[in-house]
Amino acid sequence: MANNGDRVLSQAEIDAILARNARKIAASESAKKTGSVPPPSSSAPVAVPPAAKAPVKPAATPETGKVSSAHPIRPASTDQDNALAEIAARLEKLEETVRQLEQLEARVERLGAFAGRGGQGSAPASGDVVQDLKSKVAELEANLKAIPLYGLRKTFKCDACGAESYVAALVRCNTCGKERWWGWWPKK
Repeated sequence: MANNGDRVLSQAEIDAILARNARKIAASESAKKTGSVPPPSSSAPVAVPPAAKAPVKPAATPETGKVSSAHPIRPASTDQDNALAEIAARLEKLEETVRQLEQLEARVERLGAFAGRGGQGSAPASGDVVQDLKSKVAELEANLKAIPLYGLRKTFKCDACGAESYVAALVRCNTCGKERWWGWWPKK
């Protein structure tokens, strides 16, 4: 039999080879999961694919002897980063739109309460609002005309001095009998 490097290995040598191979397999599997390239071992050179760049080892500074990184830890922008940035921008626009809608909704509720609707249901049509206002004005006019001496200030003119609008009436409480003057007097 010719000696071509074949020899019988001891159990310790076989265990060492298996342990070394197990470490290489575990390192390559973790590199596949994380997307990084495992460091080459001293026994077998590993070829780096041309598309992947080898990591840059930062140099030690002469003052401190510590390693400083000239490059950011995070790799350059990827498609995922761009997609996340686009989603974040869209989310920000959506949140701004929601804030504007909430402000508009609050305005509609205030207008509804002002119109006597209490903010319930849909906003009334402008014709309905006008009709409601007309009926309320008519009701107020009827109430005012029922007051004694209604319109007297506008129509009063004194026969003696010719003064207009300065008129007062003696008003008495019909329950207790107290009397007082109620009206308008000239400025002194």
